[in-house]
Amino acid sequence: MWRHYLYGEEFELFTDHKSLTYLQSQPELNMRQRRWVEFLKDYDCDIAYHPGKANVVADALSRQPLGMAAHMAVRRWRLLEEAACWISVRETPAGGFLAKLLASPGASVRTTRFARTGSCGSEAECTGAFVLGEAPSVPLLRRPSSPSRTPCVTHLTWSKRPRRNRKSAVLRASFQETQLSPANFVLPLFIHEGEEDTPIGAMPGCYRLGWRHGLLEEVYKARDVGINSVVLFPKIPDALKTPTGDEAYNDNGLVPRTIRLLKDKYPDLAIYTDVALDPYSSDGHDGIVREDGVILNDETVHQLCKQAVSQARAGADVVSPSDMMDGRVGAIREVLDTEGFQHVSIMSYTAKYASAFYGPFREALDSQPRSGDKKTYQMNPANYREALVESHEDEVEGADILLVKPALPYLDVIRLLRDQSSLPIAAYQVSGEYSMIKAGGVLKMIDEEKVMMESLMCIRRAGADVILTYFALQAARSLCGCMSSNAVRAQRVERRSYASLHSSTFSRMVSTFDGLIEPFDEVGAHGAEVDHMGPELVQVPLLPHARPPCKLPVGDHPPPLIDAREHLLLLQVVDEGGGCVFSGCL
Repeated sequence: MWRHYLYGEEFELFTDHKSLTYLQSQPELNMRQRRWVEFLKDYDCDIAYHPGKANVVADALSRQPLGMAAHMAVRRWRLLEEAACWISVRETPAGGFLAKLLASPGASVRTTRFARTGSCGSEAECTGAFVLGEAPSVPLLRRPSSPSRTPCVTHLTWSKRPRRNRKSAVLRASFQETQLSPANFVLPLFIHEGEEDTPIGAMPGCYRLGWRHGLLEEVYKARDVGINSVVLFPKIPDALKTPTGDEAYNDNGLVPRTIRLLKDKYPDLAIYTDVALDPYSSDGHDGIVREDGVILNDETVHQLCKQAVSQARAGADVVSPSDMMDGRVGAIREVLDTEGFQHVSIMSYTAKYASAFYGPFREALDSQPRSGDKKTYQMNPANYREALVESHEDEVEGADILLVKPALPYLDVIRLLRDQSSLPIAAYQVSGEYSMIKAGGVLKMIDEEKVMMESLMCIRRAGADVILTYFALQAARSLCGCMSSNAVRAQRVERRSYASLHSSTFSRMVSTFDGLIEPFDEVGAHGAEVDHMGPELVQVPLLPHARPPCKLPVGDHPPPLIDAREHLLLLQVVDEGGGCVFSGCL
């Protein structure tokens, strides 16, 4: 009978079985626990663990008088007005409940004592007929009409309910304030002189790429998912490292050769370069180290200027001084303009902190300082306003882009520069951030994919226009997978033979994108074969004349959509009569 008094009430149950405290929240239940949960869902109660209080047992909520009511704290008694009669309850000295039932005004009053402790004064007082058999035809109490486990409350009267705009995926996407796309990513690439790709132990999924084949394949993958910006970091052999880092401005060095190779294959690719001496220095510092350990500022800037000119001469689009020497942005801007490279941008590492998150990167390039640390020229992680000083100086000296490094631990600095500057803001999600997420995913401690996308979205939300991240390829693929399924994706054409084509001559391929296909001499057509000359170059039979693009009928579907941002190549071959014998995408 006591269970009916608890409908709509808040109360606590105490148990010395610790496992019972998780009954309402644990994901997996056995059949017995499920019956308990099914029973408890009608009550607004909390189960609390109390060692030594064995008052709640497996059948504590049964009708057996186990004396558990003494340990049950009922915060208040509220009798429903909808009941057919009024109940007046008071506790008697004997330890029971004394209830007066009034069926209607003027009716006789019957007093009945209900035992709660299992010790009744007399047999008549504990007779079940008094408890249940003579109950009124209308129930004394009524269960709440609200859904199970939902308390009866008065509806709120607030006029603003922000949850309305979050109730469906469509509305959430419509009102999303921050957007993330592959165009926001710059892919860092580690390169070395060898031909083989070598894995980087501290950065799962990252490699030192062979400067030709491995590099071209990685860039090809990036362009395939819409990433058209890369930044180069070289692993220089120890034999070429010197205290002054002279290899940094060698026009035939690893970085200039790589830039020329990429520009030859992908003319529209945006290439960022790192301007610093640490990969080339035998000391492992970003500047020239004096005998007493002092980093020489002006002498280092002189070397950096020559390095920037060498990279610009090779075809770099953006030079990125990451050394944190004073005055280097203005000096580089001046020498670039003097040499005729006014079109080359400068992305200044404006707020580069002396962070502990750089460890895996230094392993990848073997650029760990041989002595001391970099705290005399990189910023103190405790400083916030200092970033304003650096950004103001860089803007005055001619920087085109301001960068914050690392990114996620310094979102406040990104926001600060975004609010104080009208220049584009870049952020570098560094190797330590990348490796932490990767390690957490491998250990199944986090969902790697979701944490990756959330971290990148947070960096964008803080104000970054572009993000340098080792997750660029993985994130871009994820974003492409989220695109509309209605978009028709062009399929890649594998090596195939066209010996079955019976036309005697073909016209040249008529549509090119980004200058990636070079015309060849006229060749025989019958039984011709389309040959891959690399991932970006295709040899096709040609004639001296060209024709406008033709379209293939594809039933009820529109022809494949070509997105120039992804640098897809449309291959269309027509015969002399104007008929299209083949159309595809590369």
